[in-house]
Amino acid sequence: MPWAIFLAVAAVGAMLLLPRWWAERASYRSAQIAFKQGSQLAAEVEEEPEIVPRESYRPLPPPARPYSSREAILARRRRTLTILLGGVIGSLLGWFVLNSLWMILLNLIFDALLIFFVVLLRRIIIFQHNIRALREYPPEQYVPATNQQPTVRVVRAG
Repeated sequence: MPWAIFLAVAAVGAMLLLPRWWAERASYRSAQIAFKQGSQLAAEVEEEPEIVPRESYRPLPPPARPYSSREAILARRRRTLTILLGGVIGSLLGWFVLNSLWMILLNLIFDALLIFFVVLLRRIIIFQHNIRALREYPPEQYVPATNQQPTVRVVRAG
């Protein structure tokens, strides 16, 4: 049972967190590559360092290469597909978890029925023992039974 709860939490976490992380990582990686290419181009040209105003703490990085509209559309599609893929994976994990929970519930019901019938069978055996004792021995030998024993106990005289 605890592993099913763990799987449910993992599935919800994967469905909610993984696509966002993946999309952010993909967009950050492409921006990082563009930034490195831009800084390499600036190093090749060997420009004079830009004078930064005194109020800023560190120089601003060179602007990244601007995206074309086609690249922006492809990046948006990639993020959308990543989110949809994460949703599908999360849904499948959730489906498996729900199926396993359903099977656990059925197993518990089956076990409860099995225990009920075992207890019922035990009571039937005790009842048969009582009837047999009532038929075989005279009434003066009957003694009330203690707990978890047949209700009629035979005491032998002598």
